[in-house]
Amino acid sequence: MNRANVRQGSDRPPACNQISVLLMQLEGRTSETLSASVDDVGLAGLPLHVVPCDTVEEFGRAMERHRPVAGLLYFGRQITEAAMEITARLSETLPRLRLIALVEPDAAQSEALGSLINDGFIFDFHTLPIDRERLAFLLGHVGGLVALEKRVDRSNVFPHLTDGKGMHLVGSSPPIREVFAAIRKFAAVDAPVLITGETGTGKELAAQAIHDRSSFNNGPFISINCAGLPTGIIESELFGYERGAFTGALKQKIGRIEAAGGGTLFLDEIGDLPLTVQGHLLRFLQHKTIERLGATKSIRVDCRVIAATNVNLEDSISAGRFREDLFYRLNVLTIHMPPLRERGDDIELLATYFLRKISTELKMPKVGFHDAALRKIQRYRWPGNVRELISTIRRVVVMADGRWIKAQHLDFRDAGGSGRTMIPDLATARQELEEKLMREALRVNASNIKRAAEELGISRVTFYRMMEKYSIVPSAPSGGDGRSRRMGRPVRRDSADPAGQSTASAS
Repeated sequence: MNRANVRQGSDRPPACNQISVLLMQLEGRTSETLSASVDDVGLAGLPLHVVPCDTVEEFGRAMERHRPVAGLLYFGRQITEAAMEITARLSETLPRLRLIALVEPDAAQSEALGSLINDGFIFDFHTLPIDRERLAFLLGHVGGLVALEKRVDRSNVFPHLTDGKGMHLVGSSPPIREVFAAIRKFAAVDAPVLITGETGTGKELAAQAIHDRSSFNNGPFISINCAGLPTGIIESELFGYERGAFTGALKQKIGRIEAAGGGTLFLDEIGDLPLTVQGHLLRFLQHKTIERLGATKSIRVDCRVIAATNVNLEDSISAGRFREDLFYRLNVLTIHMPPLRERGDDIELLATYFLRKISTELKMPKVGFHDAALRKIQRYRWPGNVRELISTIRRVVVMADGRWIKAQHLDFRDAGGSGRTMIPDLATARQELEEKLMREALRVNASNIKRAAEELGISRVTFYRMMEKYSIVPSAPSGGDGRSRRMGRPVRRDSADPAGQSTASAS
């Protein structure tokens, strides 16, 4: 395949059964010969559409035209300073495009490649010669991450629903779709709504969604946490007071219920409302009137009431902590917010959504997650639900080096209780044990690869392959093959190539 033919083909958009990849030759081999090697590589039976580019500007134009899943960069036998500068420019110019390095075996162990990956400029690398199966697997993994990000872009997001911090209600799983349907239906009805669910599931966001779609949306949305105030203060906060009603009441105060007139009153953690106040709230729900503390006349307040709780109110009734008549007044329409662990693929969707939002907010750009990081997020039980997820993403954005979030960056806190923490799958546990044993064998044998391989009962060739698989670099030159070789800094990797070859998943 010559250069002219490649360019002519790249001017046409890819066929509907093709995915596009951009290609740039940085050192050594020409783009014509490289294109001939990769142009016919299939992905699950689908051919690739290879678009050669010579400059960063060409990469940008091709990105807009062809919507590629990845960019392939050929570095040759060594990675020069000029090639590293071009790679950095590409990564900064096109931060959403995942760049994959195509390197000769000598360059695969270089310090320069380790630097590019650890700094987040390169997403992954593939050791030449090109292997159809391994490259197809790698591009398939990248395509899956791109598809996940597209799901975030077109996910079912209620517009303008915030908790005061710009957080949106996001999701596409069946449980959250049921919530969306209930919100749309209940918003049109002027009746109390009770929202149940564990802490951190987004109950206030659901209440805000109902308010925004109701006939009260032109009025205020007033929220009060019934568990956050002492018993002596909660009544005056809800109903207000007149001047001189009690010691320290130097002027009249409008309560939260009265302030919600024409809008929505959201009573969060209603199960913790003191019994002495529950009777006054019941009277308001029955008659739509309140009396400020110290007042002698009633005030009519027309507002919608939405309550939320993370406890079982029926159990509280049995225990004498909650009035049964108040429960029936509040429990007219009910929405249950599902815990995050029951929302399936929404976990990855939310993680990607919050990564974009928080990294932009903190001005610390993170491009995305590696697949091992997403698997770790998916397997965790999330006892704190979405609130814990947001806290985790915020912490990892600040603490993680580079532009990509990897599995080792995620440090989940044990919230207590057996079965609530992450359980690794068998494949992950096996890989971790393999890597640990290899590193220990190298340590006790002073980085002598031949003796380390013999101790583990495997061949030296297999040991080299596993070193590349886990990015293990001896701390000193190895004498196992009679040669001394300069090794670069290790490149961390969390997921193994199923082919057991030299494709690295730097995740």
